[in-house]
Amino acid sequence: MENSAASVCFIAPRLPPAIDGIGDYCRQLWEHYLGAVTQITFHRSDTARPRPRWKFLVTEGALASAECWPEVDIGQFDMSRAGLLSALEAAGPTVVVLQYVGYGYDRNGSPDWLPEALCEWLARRGTPRRLIVMFHETWARGMPWQRAFWQQARQRHCAERLLSLATIAVTSTEANLRDLRSLAPDKPLKLIPIGASFPVLPARPKNWHQWLVFGREAARLRALRMHGYLMERAAREGVIERVVLAGECMHPSQDAGRRVLEAWGLPCPVECAFNFSGHDLPEVVLNSGISLMHTQSTYLLKSTSFLLAAGLGQVAVTRQEREPGQGLVAGTHYLSYRPGTVAELIDVLSCPERLEPIAGRVAVLGSTTLSW
Repeated sequence: MENSAASVCFIAPRLPPAIDGIGDYCRQLWEHYLGAVTQITFHRSDTARPRPRWKFLVTEGALASAECWPEVDIGQFDMSRAGLLSALEAAGPTVVVLQYVGYGYDRNGSPDWLPEALCEWLARRGTPRRLIVMFHETWARGMPWQRAFWQQARQRHCAERLLSLATIAVTSTEANLRDLRSLAPDKPLKLIPIGASFPVLPARPKNWHQWLVFGREAARLRALRMHGYLMERAAREGVIERVVLAGECMHPSQDAGRRVLEAWGLPCPVECAFNFSGHDLPEVVLNSGISLMHTQSTYLLKSTSFLLAAGLGQVAVTRQEREPGQGLVAGTHYLSYRPGTVAELIDVLSCPERLEPIAGRVAVLGSTTLSW
């Protein structure tokens, strides 16, 4: 890339070809920024707006990412204070954009080394430096008998330190915005959508009796456990004819979700579609009518699974917590339920005349508000 007045370094856990929502988000940012700059320079001189030099630093998979994305400068760093500082000094940016999700940088969701490294980088002498943090997550929650409960304090502290260092802080959900405001009420914060990782495709007829469970293997397993009673009851009543498991799978013949479904003995076939390209979605994914979410309603707008469902005009089903906000309404754009309302939900799921308007409305959002 050409010389410019500034350089930008994006930090993320991983990039394509890894199946990872944040990685897809990073690539979309680069592609759409490049398009915007091209439009500007088409009408104005190339010197009117110098394009910053972009570099990506990831924790794993840099070589594979560089092979499939050769036009971008991609490096890798060790997940430690010294490792990140060394990589940043070699890259020489004046702006760092951190794509923050705690579990992407630490198995316990609290990478304390990360704010330490960025604090030292900001303090070093030379060209003025800025830090932009996109909070894809804040901290986990749980009951005292759950592991997440005991990690919450450290995760919260890590988020608080990053927020204090950020020149600009943004997030993608109203729930995260509330969390961040509880840490720093006077800190300017922005709420921005993340956009879908997959292209929006023309609507096609849906099989309302075909239920999709999409995501990484752990996410699919969580969705099955979350909606197990609903699925068993819907299968007994003939509302499900086929279950589709789709997304990333390291060992397709040993997928944990498929083993769970086999153990349940649901009276319907299970079909798998694993490790496909984001630009080549399998037919069995495209024509599924119902999509089971692995996240509760509160966080739908940060869910790759929901954004895919919206783009395809599928009816997403989730457990009800808070409304996700940003114009997304339960019963209008998706379906949600609590344990005591399964019967009412199955009544809706068994009626295509009630599902089709929901699919149509969310498809409009998918092609406008939720689309790049």
